[in-house]
Amino acid sequence: MKLIKCYVSSFGNLKNFSYEFSEGLNVIFKENGFGKSTFANFIKSMFYGLSDGKRTVANNERLKFKPWGLNEKFGGYVVFETPKGQFRLERFFGTKASDDEMRLFDNKTGKELVSVPLVGQKLFGIDEEGFLSTLYFSEKDVVVKGNSSLTARYNSTIDLSNDEDTDLAIERVKNCAKEYKYSGERGLIWDSHRKINALEFKISECEKSEQTAVECRGRINALQSELDRLNKDIQQITDSISVAGKLEAVNVKKERISYVENRLRTAKDNFAKSNALLRGKNVTNEQIEICNKTIDDLKLLSSQAINIKVDVDALAKKRLESTPTTNPVISKGLLFGGLSVLIVGAVLAFALSFTALGIALAGLGLICAVCGFLLGYKGPSVSIFDEQIAEKLNAYNQLNSLIVENTNKLNGFFAQFGLQDYEHSEAVKVLQNALDDCNRYGNEVEQLQNQLDALSSDKDLSLNFDLTEDVSVLKRKLSFLNAEYSDKSNKLASYISDLILLEKNMESLSEFENNLYEEREKKANLEDELNVLNLTHKFLTQANENQKLRYREPLSKAFNKYLSYLSDGKTSADIDVDFEVTVDENGSKKQIDYYSKGFNSLFNVCRRFALIDVLYKDNKPFIILDDPFMSLDESKIENSLKLVDNFAKEYQVIYLVCHDSRIIK
Repeated sequence: MKLIKCYVSSFGNLKNFSYEFSEGLNVIFKENGFGKSTFANFIKSMFYGLSDGKRTVANNERLKFKPWGLNEKFGGYVVFETPKGQFRLERFFGTKASDDEMRLFDNKTGKELVSVPLVGQKLFGIDEEGFLSTLYFSEKDVVVKGNSSLTARYNSTIDLSNDEDTDLAIERVKNCAKEYKYSGERGLIWDSHRKINALEFKISECEKSEQTAVECRGRINALQSELDRLNKDIQQITDSISVAGKLEAVNVKKERISYVENRLRTAKDNFAKSNALLRGKNVTNEQIEICNKTIDDLKLLSSQAINIKVDVDALAKKRLESTPTTNPVISKGLLFGGLSVLIVGAVLAFALSFTALGIALAGLGLICAVCGFLLGYKGPSVSIFDEQIAEKLNAYNQLNSLIVENTNKLNGFFAQFGLQDYEHSEAVKVLQNALDDCNRYGNEVEQLQNQLDALSSDKDLSLNFDLTEDVSVLKRKLSFLNAEYSDKSNKLASYISDLILLEKNMESLSEFENNLYEEREKKANLEDELNVLNLTHKFLTQANENQKLRYREPLSKAFNKYLSYLSDGKTSADIDVDFEVTVDENGSKKQIDYYSKGFNSLFNVCRRFALIDVLYKDNKPFIILDDPFMSLDESKIENSLKLVDNFAKEYQVIYLVCHDSRIIK
């Protein structure tokens, strides 16, 4: 597989950047800050996407490579070639993974293909972590990290079956074993062990319950006998107190009868006084309500009549002012004097209840007013005032008729009770108070009479009793006996409760024994299952090691080939199945961590090249070298660059470098 060209729309600090790749070695020599590492990450991200989910920008690729001030999506495309043809892969990234877009086209037909989410894993046979450990390396991250995808890739190259990832299976078995027995007394086996201990304790308690139950039954029988004796004594004293209580009750009832009789006499006297005011007549609240309404109507009619008189006075004044009379002094005197007398009569009749005198004065005033009006009349020029005055006087007469009618009704009603000389509102109050008193005292008489009848019906009122002992002494004895009875009853209830619990525990004995047997069987099965899991973990681990041994020999051979080339045959090293390197020195193996950073980079370059040789025998992939030789001295750089140049004869190499001392010429 090889890259043909790519275009960066926007990615990090790169924008509108394109590059066409050649076969073999592609050297991209740019100064620091240009974006070489960004470009390398762009190629990786086209195939594997961006990692996110971490808050820090350094560890979150989506945040790190999103261009500043850009709200739209960022990305680009890459054109690559495989044995199956040439393809164009477009990828644009949003603020989160769900916003990303990916499209895949066949460059020959121009048709869009069904997008493959794991396109990098499909093309290279390894996941992103495996890609970063083999085909993409820089000076910052040159260490090879073994993972399951590299193992699976190697297995596929040598036709080993791998239905389930071995490393994952080992981890699952290990985690499953932890569920059975974990450190710190945790896990299914420890849970079962605790249940067994609890059941053994319960069985022991049940076995002790039998003897305790016998003792408890003895205490219950003794207490029951004592309670029977106390109950007899309490009954005897209660009977004596009951006799004394009856005598005391008779005296209390006699005092109560006397009290009720006195109250009954007072209530009857009050009822008689109230009823006398009503003169034995059946007065109702509805009748009083009618009186109140009639009084309100009279007030309204009187007010209306006064208003009419004021209007008549005003009209008469206008009439006199508009046309002088033949005798103005006499006509005006009669008119205004008559109206004044009419108003006084209305006030006396309706406001002060001087009905006869008020009506007489009102009639006299009306006659004088009419005479004055007629004397002042002259010609048709005042006829309009005459008509209005006549209309008002007619309305007044109608109101006066209603006033007289209602006044006569009220006077007639109040005369039945001798209240005809009272002011109407006061008469209503007198009747209302008398009616309320009659009702209240009548109800009181009835209730007191019922109480007296009930008290007088007690047959014990005629009985006499003789007491042999003082009641206070009897009550003290009864109080003592009741306290003793209560104390012993509480003890009896406690013993009965204990006995019920003991018998229940005894009944549960067989259940606890069955549960203990089942729990012991369960624990034994769990221990057997844990033993099987431990053996499975052991055998899987051994099988995994044996499987890795299949590719250790070719990997070690390729590693030493490149190491010999870089060190001029002066250094010999070994690589294990987990890609860990040890160096033979003075007859012993040493970890590469003992060596300088430059030597470590040298070992890791050889390790990566060797791993690529082993993993990709047929379809050679491209390799990205992001300035991995920064820490090497001049002697090591020269051989490393020759190695890369030689390596580029078989692989397409994208070599990014920022210093001319590390350029491959």
